[in-house]
This record gives sequence, structure tokens and C-alpha cells, in this order.
Amino acid sequence: MDRTKKITFTGIMTALVFIATFVIKIPIPATEGYIHLGDCMVFLAALLLGWKYGAFAAGVGSMLADIIGGYAHWALPTLIIKALMAILVAVAVNLVKTRNKIAFCGLTALSWTLFITFMRRVLSTGLIGDRENLMVEVGAETDAQLTNLANVSYTVLYVSAFVVIAIAVVLWFYFKKNNKSVDIMYIPGLIASGLWMVAGYYLASLIMYQNPVVPIFSIPANLLQFVAGFVLAMVIYAPLKKTFDKLTLES
Repeated sequence: MDRTKKITFTGIMTALVFIATFVIKIPIPATEGYIHLGDCMVFLAALLLGWKYGAFAAGVGSMLADIIGGYAHWALPTLIIKALMAILVAVAVNLVKTRNKIAFCGLTALSWTLFITFMRRVLSTGLIGDRENLMVEVGAETDAQLTNLANVSYTVLYVSAFVVIAIAVVLWFYFKKNNKSVDIMYIPGLIASGLWMVAGYYLASLIMYQNPVVPIFSIPANLLQFVAGFVLAMVIYAPLKKTFDKLTLES
């Protein structure tokens, strides 16, 4: 594909990332952020365009959605996190094709398990501390409501690894059996990228708000956003790739 076509398709994917992020969004009061369907297009941008152009489309498209949508304070973290998501997808896909697939999957699972363990410890410690201030930060009106929110977060942190793995296994076998045009080795790369997004937004929130507990309450929503984007990307990718290849081959 020549440079002109790459730039053209990068512009199109940037617009699609922006639209998918901007049009449908659900606010998260605790961190003043929101969840959306933009991750689907972030994944597709990386798979179709590669790490360099994919990172531009993912980062700039998502950043513009924040700026125009009234979340300008998230623009810079979003630019960095989404660009790194696309880079991780592209690099991971290439890595698992040429290197030890089991080692890559195992490292991803281990990293996520350690992150979950750390989050649970931080949440437990935070709930023992200043509960009144924490209630204000997360928008809980009563102590019972705060406890319920914490229990939901605990549960999500427990089951998230199993759910993500289960979805990956189901899609793995589905595409292996029914759709040869989708490389099943894309799945580990997308999972690693999505889990980085969840961890990345936690780190960004920690830096912005100087509170290690509050961002944990946004993890369930970010996981939901990642899983939805992951599944949609895997479903859309095959027909989109055929059209993309046809267009890139045309003179």
C-alpha cells in the first residue's frame, strides 16, 4: 500500500475512532470519565494499519472525542493510552506469530493477576481509612452504598480474568472452526491491549486525582468497555479486512 493510501485510510480510521467514542458514551462520576465503543475501532485501526498509523488514528481520534465532548482534561492521557493500545496490538500480533505464543499469553495472564491482587489490597486498605471522604469522591450517599460499590468492584476484580479468558477461548475455537480469514493469534494481542487500557486509565486517574482508591471503582466499567470493543472488533474484522484489502490493491 502506497503512502497516499495509508494516509487516506488513517484519516478514515481516525474519524471512525472519534465517532465510535463520541456518539455513545456513559459517564463515570467517580473519575469524571466515561465508557464508550471506541475501543472497537482502536483495535481495528491497529490490525488494519499497523502500529505507526494505527497509533495515530487511535490516539488522535480518541483525544478529539475527549476535547469536543467536554472531557478536555482527559485528552492527553487518552492520547497516550489509546496510542499505546494500538501499538501493543500490532506488536503483540507480530510477536505471537513469530515467537512463543504460550509464553506471551502466560505473561499477560500473570501481569493481570498481579494487577488485580494489588488493586484488591489498595481497595481493602482504602475502605478502612477515611470512608466519609471516599463516599464524597465516588458519589455514594450512604455507607451501605459505598460498601455495595466496593463489593461490586471486589467481585469484578475476582472474575474478570476468568471472564476474559473464557471469551478468548470461545472466540478462539469459533474462528478456528468457522472463519479462516480471522487469524486466531490476534486474540492474545487484543486482550493484552485491552487490559493495558484498564491499567493505564487507573494510573492516569491516580496521577490526576492523587487518590489510589477512587479509580478502582471505574475498573468494572472499563473492563466492560474493553470486552465489548474486543468482541465487536473480532466480529467486524473479517468482512472489513476483505474490503480493506480490495481497496488497497486497486490502482
